[in-house]
This record gives sequence, structure tokens and C-alpha cells, in this order.
Amino acid sequence: MHVKLLEKYVNECGHLINVATCDLESTPNSVPKILLEFNNRHIFLADFTHEKLTIENLKVNPKISLSFPDNEKMRFFRINGTVEIVESGSLYDRMIKKVKSGLDDFSVRRIIEGVKREKSHPAFLPWPVTKLVIYRIKVADLTEISHER
Repeated sequence: MHVKLLEKYVNECGHLINVATCDLESTPNSVPKILLEFNNRHIFLADFTHEKLTIENLKVNPKISLSFPDNEKMRFFRINGTVEIVESGSLYDRMIKKVKSGLDDFSVRRIIEGVKREKSHPAFLPWPVTKLVIYRIKVADLTEISHER
């Protein structure tokens, strides 16, 4: 079920998804990450921000929560799971290629938008990224967060 919802979300909103983690003292941290790939069992995210709390939290508490909307139907979803931090190996190399390709496409789209608007964008994502971490999330549950009527 989450695969169809995530496909719709990516098509409508792009590849950034809200990610929430907690440290051992239950201090929350919520930041966007790049949604790279997903299937029935796993979701793969890329993290290349300079914000260190996410990876520090996941090293001591591997539980994670993702949230995203279905804007058309005004519904919201939460996916909970556990994370494996991937920093090397064949999976890492494959995901790095996806990130590089995605950043190239993103930069080209921003340049085209700037030309059409006759105004350039003030910032682009840098490549190569100095540190890139991949999170492989084993999906535990999907919850619809609905409004009471």
C-alpha cells in the first residue's frame, strides 16, 4: 500500500520527505531527506545535510518516522520503521549514482526555470557532496492520519 502512496507523493511533490527521529532522552528531530527508492519492504533515503542530529539519533535509536500528504484527497500518512545506516558497499554505490543523476536533473530544471522567469535561482546543491549517508528503512507500519468530521 505505501508504494502506491509514495509514487503519488513523489509525482506530485518531489523527492523530499519529512523524517523524524529521537535520541535516547526522547528529544525529537525532524528534517527533510531525499526519497531515493522504495519497494514493498524498504524505503531508501539520502542524507547529505550538515545537520548531524539525524544520524546521531539513528545510531543510538534506529526507529524512524516519515510523514507525507496526499494533497488531492487532503489525507496525511505516517510510515514507521527501523533504519540501517549504509555508508559503503554495492548498495551504497548504486544509491550514490541515483543521487548524482537526481541532482543533475534537479539542477537542469532549476536552470530552465530561471531562464523562463528571467531570474536565476540563488542556490544549487553542490556536487560532489562531502559526506553522503544512505538510510535503508525496513517498513513496520503505515498509518493514515485523518481529520475528524
